Amino acid sequence: MRYSFNWLRQVGVAAVALMVCLGASNADYLVDFEGAPAKGAYASGNVVLNGINWNMTEALIGGSEPADWKNELKSARLRGYGTSSMTMLEDKTEGLGTVSFYYRRYGTDTQVDWKVEYSSDEGDTWTQVGEDFTAAASDTEQLFSEEVNVVGNVRIRIKRATESGTKNQRLNIDDILLTDYEPSDWLATPTGLVSSDVGADGFTASWDAVTGAEAYKISIYTIEFSGSWPDFDETLIPVAGWQDVVTTSASKVVTGLAPKTTYYWQIVAVDDEIESDPSGFAEITTLDAGGGEPAEAPAVTAIELLPAGGVSVTCDSESGGEYLLQWTDSLVQPISWQTIEDSSRAGTGGNLTLTDTSDRGAACFYRVLVRP
Repeated sequence: MRYSFNWLRQVGVAAVALMVCLGASNADYLVDFEGAPAKGAYASGNVVLNGINWNMTEALIGGSEPADWKNELKSARLRGYGTSSMTMLEDKTEGLGTVSFYYRRYGTDTQVDWKVEYSSDEGDTWTQVGEDFTAAASDTEQLFSEEVNVVGNVRIRIKRATESGTKNQRLNIDDILLTDYEPSDWLATPTGLVSSDVGADGFTASWDAVTGAEAYKISIYTIEFSGSWPDFDETLIPVAGWQDVVTTSASKVVTGLAPKTTYYWQIVAVDDEIESDPSGFAEITTLDAGGGEPAEAPAVTAIELLPAGGVSVTCDSESGGEYLLQWTDSLVQPISWQTIEDSSRAGTGGNLTLTDTSDRGAACFYRVLVRP
């Protein structure tokens, strides 16, 4: 016995976003300018700061003038021109956890906008860190601190957000701190599962990359039904050779499947010994050996909450088929689907409405099944 079905989530139920906060790890790279070589002019030039080469354009290493702000004896002074910047010309290894530094206006100069960016491809492309920042019109230093949390070799730059202007609107920066990337004790659940390039014996599985994941495990199942319509049980059956198969990319070519068979696959993100919660299941039906298209699950065209509680679901139907509505309050495996009493209906060849008149209260999920 084989059934096809669609899942849908009840309208009006909010999804919950998980968040995690990471503390800064031990500093891997610090620039405090105290041992920095002299750079007393704004003209573009390179300077080695704590072992890494930087370019400073319309920027210098200051501290000698009374208007300079610094934590000890020296700090960077960025002129505030549209081209003013400090750019790492070499990468920091061990990834990047957080970027932080202190900043304050130079003297009483009018201030302008700045931004921080990082690059993971040796400066070919740049990604902004946090929001633009502007120093306050006061003598109080401020802290810029943002989490990046990327692996691999990384470099940063500090530059004008608005790339125009040739007026002195100077800014002092000190104690630039780049911490190492540290694996979290939590990984987001993979999402965005897509099945493509479907054939008679396989398909290509892909999903959204998870921040911090070094690899992924894909597992594939079929469903075994027992009992008789409309009262039956279903069991997930692992597909041999496709349990916890590891891949380092966010996609996997799946082969060796049976034709004209419905499969369910899910993904777990992995980082060292840490694993995410399993993703939800994606459904895919392989083609028949002759190249024909598989039977499609019924397409849900409308869902409506009933005033007294419950829901009505409208789907496309074909004459001769028999349709059934089920619900569950959790998609955590193993899923316990419950059949809506008296919901079984014969297909009409057009729109067919299935109704659950019970008020389920909390969030719930529905699916439509069809038997040819």
